[in-house]
Amino acid sequence: MSPSGDYDPTISYLTDSYEGQYSLSLGYDFPGWAWCGYWIFLSSGNENGVFDVSSYNYLNFFTKADSTGKKYKIEIVDSSDTKQKIQITDYLSEVTTYFQELKIPTTAFASVDLSSIKQVNIIFDQSPTTGTVYIDWLRFTSGVDSGETTISKIDTMDDAYKVSGWTDYGISEEAADTSLDTVSGQNGNAIKMSYAFLRSEPEQNDWVALERDWGINLATFTALCFKYKGNKSCDLEVKMEDKDGTTFQRKFYDFTDTNSEWKTITIPFDEFSPVQSGSDSDFALTKLKGIYITLIKREDDEGEFFVDDIEVVNPSTIEESKNTSIIKSLQIDNNPFSPNGDGLKDVAKFTYEFSEKAKAKIEIYTLNGEKIFQTMENAQKSKGTLQWDGTGEDAKNGIYFFKFIAETSDGEDSVVRVIGVLR
Repeated sequence: MSPSGDYDPTISYLTDSYEGQYSLSLGYDFPGWAWCGYWIFLSSGNENGVFDVSSYNYLNFFTKADSTGKKYKIEIVDSSDTKQKIQITDYLSEVTTYFQELKIPTTAFASVDLSSIKQVNIIFDQSPTTGTVYIDWLRFTSGVDSGETTISKIDTMDDAYKVSGWTDYGISEEAADTSLDTVSGQNGNAIKMSYAFLRSEPEQNDWVALERDWGINLATFTALCFKYKGNKSCDLEVKMEDKDGTTFQRKFYDFTDTNSEWKTITIPFDEFSPVQSGSDSDFALTKLKGIYITLIKREDDEGEFFVDDIEVVNPSTIEESKNTSIIKSLQIDNNPFSPNGDGLKDVAKFTYEFSEKAKAKIEIYTLNGEKIFQTMENAQKSKGTLQWDGTGEDAKNGIYFFKFIAETSDGEDSVVRVIGVLR
């Protein structure tokens, strides 16, 4: 975007990124009297092409430039075309040649209606008038500096299922029948799957599935969340598959009958178990191919199952209180972390407090259960910090399990969670 279109920025997507596979590259060159910019239209928010961000406290993204000293502005536009822009150097002392995180309070955009946002714009209108700026992982977040939670809605279900790409199928035409419809949900629209299991005594479990292909990056999140309701009891199986065919699943028994009342389920990624290896054994959340929601039953029956608001969530700083005899609290700073030596989140820190003195120990495992790193305190302490700098079999980008252990002469206590590496 520029006056008369003569000075539009050059737009490209580069693998030089802070998070995931690509960052947005904006190259600009305009005369001093002109300006140019890049407009982000939030057209997939709902049928009106707007997003409600009034419940979020920050606009976050990572930025760098081809040289220091670059300046630009961020502008938010609401559905009534009210605009407000801010200078990024009001929140970042200087744009450098390495990625830095910009965290702008949404209160800085007080003139616009945050419940009806249609655009986020990047504007170049000041000296230097030529250069390249990189933008990565732009998102609205909730929370405060400590315990901030990043939330990303990957499907609100508001679009018609044929438009958004959801499909349904069963084990076979003789064994099961399914159909989809877009209906009113708990928040906007939802997808309804009507199903019928046709065999009264099958030799194996029959099933019906709801599936969508994605091609999205979930590596910075640690849990999958969605709303659901149903009127008949079936086992529920949730699967995630990456681009090379590696599949993990989480299964729930006699789960889907909610008396037609909406409920919310949150499934931490560390509760998924491997069921199939693809071309490699690593589960690449940076390249998620699809999510599969499957209902399973071993008798004839028919019913309805509804899904709404599929999200991924990730506490960037996890603080967990446990009612156990030893581990009182555990806080993980920099999750995910990026051990690439740029001075930003290079080390994951595990800060703990025990109810009695104990030796603290950390073990890091791949998703296939291979231990790649271990460290521990030699002395017994009641509080302290352990660190992991990404060493151990040259840990690649991805999700890992960590086991935090408190050892005393009388026994041990432990916590198992996930941690992400993004070099």
